[in-house]
This record gives sequence, C-alpha cells and structure tokens, in this order.
Amino acid sequence: MCRLLIAALVIAAAPAFADVDVVSGRPSIHVTGVGTAEAAPDKIDMFIQLVTVAPSVELAMAENATRLTAMMSATKAAGIAGNDVQLSSVSVTAGEEYDREGRPKGPRYTVQKQFVLCLRAPAKLDALLIELSKAKAVVSNIQFVSQALQTQQDALAVKAMENAKKKAEQLASAVGSKVGRLLRAVPSSERATMQAYSTGGGVSVGASATGAQRSTVSIEVDFELEPGGK
Repeated sequence: MCRLLIAALVIAAAPAFADVDVVSGRPSIHVTGVGTAEAAPDKIDMFIQLVTVAPSVELAMAENATRLTAMMSATKAAGIAGNDVQLSSVSVTAGEEYDREGRPKGPRYTVQKQFVLCLRAPAKLDALLIELSKAKAVVSNIQFVSQALQTQQDALAVKAMENAKKKAEQLASAVGSKVGRLLRAVPSSERATMQAYSTGGGVSVGASATGAQRSTVSIEVDFELEPGGK
C-alpha cells in the first residue's frame, strides 16, 4: 500500500517523471525522509505449544486433548474469542527411550500441537499466563502489536515525503540553491519496534506495563537542484 501511495505522490509532484533520464546529468540532491509514530499495543499475539509424550500414540493424543481442553478454558476466561485461537501445526513423532545403561525401554511417542492466540485485552496477560501454566501449555513467544499503527502506514509515507523535502530544502539553501522537481522516491524500509522507554507510553499487562510501539517508514528521495533566486 505504501509503495502505491508513494508512486501516486511522485506522479502528482513530478509530471515529467518519465523524463528523469534526460536530466540525470543535472545537479541533484539525495535525502532520506522518515515518518514515525508511536502508540500503545492494543493486542498480544501468543505462540503456544502443547507437547505430550507417552508409550503409545493413543495415550499421547489423549493427554494432549486433555491439555487442549484446559487451554481453551483458560482462553475463554481471558475473553479470547474462538476464532482468535488458531492451530498452526501438528506433529507426531516416534522414538526409543533408553535407561542409564543405554538399554532400550520401549518406544515413546511425542505429540506436539502449536497454536497462535490473540489476546485483545492486554491487562489480562498475567492471569492468562497463570492459567496456561496450569494447563501445562508452553508459551514459546509473545508479541505486542498496535493495530492502530498498522492503519497509519500510508500517513507515515506522506510524513516521510514531507520530511525528505524539508531536509532537501535546508541542504539546498546552505549551498545557495533551491529544490526543483522530484526525480525519484523509493521506500527503503518499514519497521515496527517496541520502545522500552518512550514518551508515547505503553499499556498495562497486569502487574507491569509495556513500552510504546513505534512504526517507522523511510523513503530515499532525489530532487533536482536549481540555482537559488536573488
């Protein structure tokens, strides 16, 4: 979406963009524009594993089903909707168990199911972790996400373009020139990071709180340089 928006901005700002090669030998200025915004996380993605081991595959599957029932009770108590609990993978493996002397004790079967949970009430995280522990579920990863920031990517692209033009104007003025037409605009990066210390503030997750999430869009921009006016 950002790339489409940037293309539209280029067309609007530089009608002769297709003729860039003709003027490529003229003086130009290259800058990087950055658009940044911060917001508190409004949901938490949790990656869960249910792993059971037993002498038979039937027993391993049965124990896994018991833990799944307990896990679903925990998610329901946390207000997680059914479609926010998604099974991502299932595996069943067989192996041999040995005693301390290296003698085989018999086959062992491992059943592993992986889930992704979406917790939309971050304040319930601590309580959910306790209940998942009781269900013998392994929390392998937790990611804090701001959906509000995800909807601002186009606006950040516009901010990045404005930032690039301001930088270019300041640099051009320093050498007695002025910024001419836009020659090129290419997105260089889009990233989202958690800020442990930030003015934007975070969100309560039980007994603690997160930092704010920061989203950044960077754009590489070339402007033509023109002689400065007197």
